[in-house]
Amino acid sequence: MKQMLRVIMILAILSGFSQAQTWEIIKEGQMEYIPSACSFLNAETGLYLSSGGVVIMTTDGTNSFQTVREADGSDLKWEDVEFYNDTLVVSCGDQGIIYKSADGGYSWTQIGDTINYRWDLKSIDVVTDKIFYVAGIDSTLLKTIDGGMNWTKINYGFDQEDLDGGLAFLNPDSGVVITNANNGKTWYTHDGGINWSLVQVEFPLGTISKKLYDVATNEASTIAIAGHHYCLFISNDAGQTYSQVGSYSIDFKNLFQVEFCNDNLITASGMNGYIIKTEPDGENWNNINIPTGNHADIMDFTDEQTGYVFAGNGQWFKTGDGGNSWTPILEWPNIHIEGLAVPSVNKIVTGGWGGAMSISDDGGFYFPYPDNSLSKCVNSISNMSFYDDKNGLAGSYVGELYRTADGGINWTKIENPMADVKKKINDIYYVTDQILFAGGTSGNIIKSENGGLSWVSVPKSGLGINEVYAFMAVSDSQVIACAKGMILLSTTQLDSFYLVKKYSSIQMRGIDIKGENILVAASDGKIYRTTTSRLDTLIEVFSEPEGDSFNGVAWANDSTACVVGANGKIYASTDSGQTWQADNMPVENTLYRIRYDGYNYWATGQYGTILKKSIAPADPVAGLFINEFMADNESTISDHTGSFSDWIEIYNSNNYAVNISGFYLTDKLNNLTKYQIPDSAPDSTLIPPDGYLLLWADDSPESGVLHLKFGLSKNGEAIGLTDRDGITVIDSISFGPQLPDTSQGRITDGSQTWEFFYPSSPGDDNENGVVVSISYDNNPVATHYELSQNYPNPFNPTTSIGFSIINNGKVLLEVYDITGQKVATLCNQFMKAGKAKISWNASGLASGLYFYKITAGDFSAVKKMMLLK
Repeated sequence: MKQMLRVIMILAILSGFSQAQTWEIIKEGQMEYIPSACSFLNAETGLYLSSGGVVIMTTDGTNSFQTVREADGSDLKWEDVEFYNDTLVVSCGDQGIIYKSADGGYSWTQIGDTINYRWDLKSIDVVTDKIFYVAGIDSTLLKTIDGGMNWTKINYGFDQEDLDGGLAFLNPDSGVVITNANNGKTWYTHDGGINWSLVQVEFPLGTISKKLYDVATNEASTIAIAGHHYCLFISNDAGQTYSQVGSYSIDFKNLFQVEFCNDNLITASGMNGYIIKTEPDGENWNNINIPTGNHADIMDFTDEQTGYVFAGNGQWFKTGDGGNSWTPILEWPNIHIEGLAVPSVNKIVTGGWGGAMSISDDGGFYFPYPDNSLSKCVNSISNMSFYDDKNGLAGSYVGELYRTADGGINWTKIENPMADVKKKINDIYYVTDQILFAGGTSGNIIKSENGGLSWVSVPKSGLGINEVYAFMAVSDSQVIACAKGMILLSTTQLDSFYLVKKYSSIQMRGIDIKGENILVAASDGKIYRTTTSRLDTLIEVFSEPEGDSFNGVAWANDSTACVVGANGKIYASTDSGQTWQADNMPVENTLYRIRYDGYNYWATGQYGTILKKSIAPADPVAGLFINEFMADNESTISDHTGSFSDWIEIYNSNNYAVNISGFYLTDKLNNLTKYQIPDSAPDSTLIPPDGYLLLWADDSPESGVLHLKFGLSKNGEAIGLTDRDGITVIDSISFGPQLPDTSQGRITDGSQTWEFFYPSSPGDDNENGVVVSISYDNNPVATHYELSQNYPNPFNPTTSIGFSIINNGKVLLEVYDITGQKVATLCNQFMKAGKAKISWNASGLASGLYFYKITAGDFSAVKKMMLLK
């Protein structure tokens, strides 16, 4: 079945090729402020901080936010914040600042002693409404016992370490401070900070780093510390001794934050979206990872079920079921999107930081929230490539390859030589559906000969460790590779690469070929041009005035091309790449990729950016057909209101989409401009490549843009489709009397042969093998039920079957092959009493013996017929 109309958000398409269309921002990250800390009072009310003293508040569980404190112009970072109750909130930050709110976070007063204590403060613990402890760099530990009116610096050296790992107090007297230095040092006090004792935690065998990042306590005497290698340490004696619990990693991965949801449940979050939930003894250990590989560095659970995580790049999530499922807080994150593939005009595939993927299957009208729930990749995606709508690959910053064979629904991690050495994959290129190349950092090129299922390293002379950026086929048997300062060419056997020419040190980051012409987008804002026969001669045709590097280039046709790059720079050429002009630049974010799908340019970049520019291919009116229509629709198909109206199907035979907004339709060929299709909803009037659009001839244009201001006569008239000029007739058909629930259409789509169809095929191809017409006898009197022998018989390929019915009612006439398999339904509708004849074209069937059966009320009969070809 070919594709029905997809709802696609586009600009109105003009006839002819036009570079005047502008770039649209389809998606851009919503994170205005980067959070530095958060605290939640309960499941509904919480806040997060950002640089310059910005305070963002939610009172409905992050469904909405309001800025309750604007940036104060200081650029000082507020590092930590804590709710004590529904009114008291305290925060600390750079240069000794300590702020206090007495109204639940809406207004703030600076209470820090910044004259005497100007060290950067990293963490705070509000023990009572009067007693606060604050820790910071240079062994700084401050204490107040009067709610911040006066501060005292704890007189202890802490081995001259920065107390940047955090602090936590069980009560006003007992607490722990830790350092982030690579030594595992902690100190505890049991007398309100007068005396301190050093305790060094012991990391498991096989680990290297001894860094500690956060500490938390419960209401009893348990203390939890988050450290490197995903290590979690527990003390049950108020900080005097520690033991490591649960699992850990020997890789350099750390836990950023730890807290108690209640006395018996700990949560900790860290790198690559890693979050665990455990009891203090570590026995019931549960990974509740969020769906991203971005670092989960800010977290707050208000109880066992409700938690909030502010991960990197705006991938913020909340859970209401203890981490079993997560809901995005922002509609769209600020992840950098480096991977982009457009296998068709309807399918756009993107991949970005943290393993995020978002796949649109409706031409970019809807992009699902980008996360790693599909790929389970926790590393950043650097490139994507698809051979068709089903088969594709994604590569990561550490050489991982992920393969899909079902359009991105499922992904499988593929072992390969670049993953073994953790080298970034810059490009993946399909030569055929089976032969692929991938390449990237340190001069790596690998090849697959089985559709990406397995990979081997490819010999490449002269490349050394220079980075490979892009591949492109220059013929059916050779591929070029662009690298840092050089171009390589494969052998005709595609088994190795050799150096064609070395070009200084330019980074040739993007390449595209159209016919003989090659364009190369490079660093420092350079664009080069050459031909497939002159790979040893790159000609510089453009240099970006500000020197912003270009990252990608794409041809739209033989004359039109576009490049994208740093700081949102976009340039276009309409003379085959010889001269370039600045295009409209809707964002200042760096753009990494650009692709052309045959109708639209797509570009992706920093901070969640997805851009689109609609480019109508040349001569869009060619290839449109009035393909099928029904002028007496009694029960076949209804519109969105439930009405059985006449309809007209338009078929687009082109390999690009065409929008018919502004075109004219008429039922009178002497009045070509009878009704103009509105341009008010271009998303609804777009016909996909090799697709269909159904319009309702119901004389009710107020029902929508697909409803025409005329109906069709079942006694016969005409239909005409005219270009926007109101003069050029694109297609027309004159027709005679029509039959109920029977359409008339071309067989095959777009052909010159018209037949009656029962059943009809609105929105589907006309090659269904069932072509019939139904006619009634001029003398409708019938005295008995009868099924006549078909004539001629044998037949090739058309025959007629007559029958009589004596009562009004439903008639079912079906055809079966010799095995009893039904091969056609010739009639399945309400008919009046009388005599009728059905003509059937069986050209889609093989020669042989067939049976036809009629059922009408209580009457049933079967007869044989022979098809001979």
